[in-house]
Amino acid sequence: MKKKSLSMNQIMILSLTAIVVGILGCAIAFFLRTYQQSLIRNAQTDGRRTISQVTSTVDSYLGDMNNVMEILASELVTPSEDREHFFDTFLKIRPDVVAVTIYDETGHLMSCYSLDHEVRPVVLENLSFDRTMLDIYQEGYVSAPHVMSLFEGYYPWVVTIIRPVDAGKWEKWVAVDISCSNISSYINGIGIGQRGYCFLEDMQGNIVYHPQQQLLYAGLKSENTEALAALEDGAYSDDTVIYCLASVEGSDWRAVGVSY
Repeated sequence: MKKKSLSMNQIMILSLTAIVVGILGCAIAFFLRTYQQSLIRNAQTDGRRTISQVTSTVDSYLGDMNNVMEILASELVTPSEDREHFFDTFLKIRPDVVAVTIYDETGHLMSCYSLDHEVRPVVLENLSFDRTMLDIYQEGYVSAPHVMSLFEGYYPWVVTIIRPVDAGKWEKWVAVDISCSNISSYINGIGIGQRGYCFLEDMQGNIVYHPQQQLLYAGLKSENTEALAALEDGAYSDDTVIYCLASVEGSDWRAVGVSY
């Protein structure tokens, strides 16, 4: 049987249809790619803006505490027996400060000022003061959050700011233990996009504070902090995840924004 050949009109229609389908496919692919890139740019912009606000707020808080450190250091030139009233008043007006401690050159605890809390008779490990760190940071440092281990029956979650002082023959370092409640409440309230969040880490990749800290401790969530620590400040995309990083001025901390 003789096969029926396609007419010229049919060939033209099929060709035009194929061209139109191809053009539409390319247009849809281009639109989807452009739309995805637009979403990523918007997410990066939103993340940068949010992280900038976070670093500004945290920096302001740490700056305020540095000013407090200067006031405390200046007070230490007065005889130790005359300081009780000053520190008692200071701790009452600054409820976010858990304790003020004074150390000698070797790191031995000389004085501790705190409201209604007694220092343990024997402190096996003082997590608020690491003398070896001061060989690296001679001007002091800001610790990672930790459980304060100085007191009997009281274990607050704190960050410690340590600064050198020149207050006499023995007193060489002043440390202020600050409750993490203010910082944690602020970070917990940060949202980026619909499901994004923010956390703090130090330059070595150690997490300072994370709003899902309990999940991290339970092994139900993880953050690739080692890879993030190797990145410069800026915005980065990793598949469907966008990271925005910015350093907190005057500290060893960085804010990390995560959005999807």
